[in-house]
Amino acid sequence: MGHNIFTGSLVFLDRFAGEHVVANQHMLISGETGSGKSVTARLITLLELDLNTKAAYIDPDGEYVYYTEKLGGQVITLMPGRFSGMNILDVEPETIKENGRKTERVNLQEKTAEVVDLIAAVMRYYSGQGLDMRQAALLEEAVMEEYREREITEDPESLYSGGVKKTMPTLSDVQKRLAQKAGMEALADAIKPLLAGGSIGMFDGQTTVKLKDVPIICFNLKQVQSDFARFVASYASLAWLWQKFAQRGGKSIKKSVNIDEAWMFLKHPDVAKYLEVLARRGRKHGCALTVITQRFEEFTHTPSGRAIIDSCATILVLKQEEHAADAAVEYFNLASGCRDLLAKAGPGMGILRTSGITSAVQVSPAPFEWPLVETKVVGT
Repeated sequence: MGHNIFTGSLVFLDRFAGEHVVANQHMLISGETGSGKSVTARLITLLELDLNTKAAYIDPDGEYVYYTEKLGGQVITLMPGRFSGMNILDVEPETIKENGRKTERVNLQEKTAEVVDLIAAVMRYYSGQGLDMRQAALLEEAVMEEYREREITEDPESLYSGGVKKTMPTLSDVQKRLAQKAGMEALADAIKPLLAGGSIGMFDGQTTVKLKDVPIICFNLKQVQSDFARFVASYASLAWLWQKFAQRGGKSIKKSVNIDEAWMFLKHPDVAKYLEVLARRGRKHGCALTVITQRFEEFTHTPSGRAIIDSCATILVLKQEEHAADAAVEYFNLASGCRDLLAKAGPGMGILRTSGITSAVQVSPAPFEWPLVETKVVGT
């Protein structure tokens, strides 16, 4: 990925080398605007493709769309009021260990909790309060009743009828059922913006997006401008990625979830929770989390933020503003001499720490790689 700026020796990074080499696959890339963090992220993904690692990007600004398309990937563009092709209530089997044996099951409890959490998060955003105990209980009941009506259980076979996957419940189905329960009319009305045709009805319908056998998936959020719509889009996309991408294939399939401008997601604790889930549980499923951010200090202000960056066994700190350079040296326990390097670094230059080794590096894409990894923003 580059070279050591003092010795000139080449720098190789293999996040998936195994716990005997590196504690986990997670990585933090931090640097101010123009420091080269997006180019570095794309370069690392490009190099990891040669090692059969699949990648997914949450892309707030459309900076990874061109890159994804050029590499034969799949771009999912989210827009307020338009169905994304992803059903938040869709379920898939997951591989678990039971009595020392691998088996598959449909985790309906986790999916139900996920839907309840989404609606509770929406209520918190609107009113500053989540759901009370009765609302949460009846919402959970409504979701479970939708699965029971379709005879969907923890048995993976229950997802199919005659070899064809069953029609899944949707948010509209849950909302209608909830509206029939005594005292739940107000909550049912509050859910309406999330339904098809609503201002943020991006996840209400039968899943049409299929995870093709492609190297990269990009969730393009550039058209999602309002804070509330971006909150819902981020939450639902991360939830969908966790089940449909991160857990698929377990450790036998290497994969990474890359979050650009990750500091934005910390504004909403409910969204930050999914980053923490990926950081904490992703390793068991062979999934790396890559946190790409210009404001790493934002992560140090909350317990969930600290948990996320502290879980990253590999950190790359690129050029920082002077106050941020001081903070980086202190937080990551770097040598005092790193402060001047970080404050004066050119694009792609920084401090890499992995496997207990700290190096001053220059990230250097090869000439034939530059047309792919340089930043190109598309409108949609």
